[in-house]
Amino acid sequence: MNEVETKDVENKNDLRDTEKAKIECAKVFFDMLAADGCRVYFKEQLGNKQMAQIISEVMGDK
Repeated sequence: MNEVETKDVENKNDLRDTEKAKIECAKVFFDMLAADGCRVYFKEQLGNKQMAQIISEVMGDK
């Protein structure tokens, strides 16, 4: 299972506090899934980083 949290900002410093909190909650949720034995990856997508690039990173194709 893969989750990509997308935000249309160039870097984390530009995120509103509520958006930062949502990202942190999602990280905790996915950590809990991993602790239960699910194979999951959590990545953030900020600015113009392409989804294909993120998928390649998760799959180890860097």
